[in-house]
Amino acid sequence: MKYSDRIQTIINMIRPCQLLADIGCDHGYVCIEAVRGGSAKAALACDIKDGPLAAASENIRNAGLEDCIRTVLSDGFEGIPADLHPDCAVITGLGGILMKRILTKAPALKQIILGPQSDQELVRHYVLDDMKYRIVRELTVLDEGKYYTLLDVAVPGPEDGPEEPYSKSEYLYGRYTDTDTAETYRAYLLHQHEVLEDAVRNAMRGCAFGAAESVRKLKEQISLVEEAMERM
Repeated sequence: MKYSDRIQTIINMIRPCQLLADIGCDHGYVCIEAVRGGSAKAALACDIKDGPLAAASENIRNAGLEDCIRTVLSDGFEGIPADLHPDCAVITGLGGILMKRILTKAPALKQIILGPQSDQELVRHYVLDDMKYRIVRELTVLDEGKYYTLLDVAVPGPEDGPEEPYSKSEYLYGRYTDTDTAETYRAYLLHQHEVLEDAVRNAMRGCAFGAAESVRKLKEQISLVEEAMERM
């Protein structure tokens, strides 16, 4: 099957693991390809709704992988049986606030692949400052006209020294851009810059109270995007 660029990129990001947990599994394709391709020896296709799990179950049966992939009705990690211990997790297609809530209940993991749809800075703050994990690379994908940011998060190894604190711009737009998607990342930053410039022009045309403060905040956001562009 040909998958979307976003799904295929997620599949390619998975490093060898014993048990993969795909939180919000949709149709189960990530689990199927991870097991079929050998990245995961087994997988848990997890979702909070019965509908996606039914679709995932059918696809798993059609792939002949019922012995390796199990569907789990679960709100984040909370429904995963206590005797199962995933060492890699995929959490994508969710807003950053919900993603952070799910991560608060995450078990110890060697790798987490995150795809926040919003509030990326909130997710980076939580992963780096609260969980004490490291973001080892970030990939930007353009799929059906929409930009997606994917974070490759890993537990620090004993050889890893202390990392320099992230700047405000890095919390918003990342630090470790993967070279394979660098041009897409640049296009994403240019798009963000254009959106903010349009917002400034619209704010300056208005006469509402607080317009000057809105323009000031927008220009601050523009400077952060420009800082990210200068890092490339």
